[in-house]
Amino acid sequence: MNIRGVADLDLARVCAGPKTPSSSAWEDGSAVQDPEDARRWRDAGLSRVGGTLAGIRSKLDYLTGLGVTALWISPS
Repeated sequence: MNIRGVADLDLARVCAGPKTPSSSAWEDGSAVQDPEDARRWRDAGLSRVGGTLAGIRSKLDYLTGLGVTALWISPS
């Protein structure tokens, strides 16, 4: 299948397919259930958030193969 634009997508088939329900944590509005979860969530963001420009450059061929035509990079 050669998808070149949104019009080429079969959205009815995708939307009709099987669905995986959200976990109860997400349905309650928060995946953080206790103070320990909150601490782990905060600590995970301290060591590494995102990649580097060199990392993006190294994956450009892969991204192009996926059909990516634009990257939105937030300010550093």
